[in-house]
Amino acid sequence: MMALGDEIRKLNLPEHEFLGNAIIELTDIISLPYPGASVVPYECRATFDRRLITGEDEEAVLKPIREIIGKLGIDAEAEIAFGESRTYTGMSLKSKKFFPAWLLDGEHELAKKSSNAVRAVGISANFSKYSFCTDGSESAGARGIPTIGFGPSKESLAHTRDEYVEINQLVKAAEGYATIAGSLLS
Repeated sequence: MMALGDEIRKLNLPEHEFLGNAIIELTDIISLPYPGASVVPYECRATFDRRLITGEDEEAVLKPIREIIGKLGIDAEAEIAFGESRTYTGMSLKSKKFFPAWLLDGEHELAKKSSNAVRAVGISANFSKYSFCTDGSESAGARGIPTIGFGPSKESLAHTRDEYVEINQLVKAAEGYATIAGSLLS
């Protein structure tokens, strides 16, 4: 796995003019038996987080990793992981953890109406990108539904240990949500 990880880190990943570089990061290795105190593991599972750019599909992500496995001649498989969640009703949902990249053109009607609406209530609106995953991967990336991102606080605080939102930011964002919704009705 160490040799495979080293080769995966050397992959020449695609780039996008606006979204930037695709990335791949090793986020977890679990050996069997676990814990393996005083035992040489007979198997391990490695998890890589792969941030995509638009146009990439599952095959585009897996193919170069499978080629490395073949080149190294090791007994390994590469696959998209599955996740399972339980809803508030108790229903269990299981699906692949594949989150397509998405991008809405700044000239799209949704983008224009939304940015104009929040500017009208004193909120600065800049066309930019998130450096983290959102549910837009499902709505826009998988289903092709025009999607924007808008919310309170600083992006740099998202998904951090001490993530927080100031009350005044939350109130202003609520005003922004209402204004966006109203602008889409006209």
